[in-house]
Amino acid sequence: MGAAAAAYTLTKSARYCLMFWLPFFFTTGGPNFSPAGAGVVSSLFDIAGGLGAVATGIACDRIYGGAVRHYI
Repeated sequence: MGAAAAAYTLTKSARYCLMFWLPFFFTTGGPNFSPAGAGVVSSLFDIAGGLGAVATGIACDRIYGGAVRHYI
């Protein structure tokens, strides 16, 4: 679960932060943030996505008992 969430977070970081499309959108076509504010908001968006992936994995493990338990 942790490796999958980390991979997901890094993929989203590359897509949103490194390619700069989300901060560009926030400064030009969207809600009119300053460049620094757009960078902070896009970074928070990525962090929240990663934390959401981890929380979803934990919730699924608690609700369904975890896939590892069924195969061992």
